[in-house]
Amino acid sequence: MTSGTFISEARAFASGKRLDLIDGDDLRRLISEVKKASPQLRLEPAVAAPESAACPQCGRGVLQRRLARRGKNAGRYFLGCSQYPQCHYIKDL
Repeated sequence: MTSGTFISEARAFASGKRLDLIDGDDLRRLISEVKKASPQLRLEPAVAAPESAACPQCGRGVLQRRLARRGKNAGRYFLGCSQYPQCHYIKDL
């Protein structure tokens, strides 16, 4: 992925391989599509994660600000336990 363009050597290298080259024009188009499809998408969290807040579920981990990458909450921030996958505590921001 690049914000600019790929040189011919890069395109030749990727040809025939399981690689997708995403140039600046494609990247801007994809971002635009995501913004239109998800108007509630927040690029910055509404609330900062408390520093060193202990996990209320397991008590061993600390809460960390994370970004959901999949599912119905993709693109939204949440607080998650640092002990994941042993602890599955999450809290929406």
